[in-house]
Amino acid sequence: MIPHLDWIAGASTLVSTQLIAMKYWQGWVLKLVNCTLWVYLMYHAGYYALVTLEVVHLTQGAWALWSWTRKVNV
Repeated sequence: MIPHLDWIAGASTLVSTQLIAMKYWQGWVLKLVNCTLWVYLMYHAGYYALVTLEVVHLTQGAWALWSWTRKVNV
């Protein structure tokens, strides 16, 4: 497993959230990479309790994307 992957995934969560809040499209790309990192970490390190957190995170991201696209199209 990649050393310090949990710290990398945590930092990318913060950065992607901030980029999305500032309405940069790069935030959505980083969020996709971030979700991949978390799933990899959960699977290989056995952090199965984080599945709930990731579901909440993905739901928030989907709601934010829907809200963001609605504001852009109006």
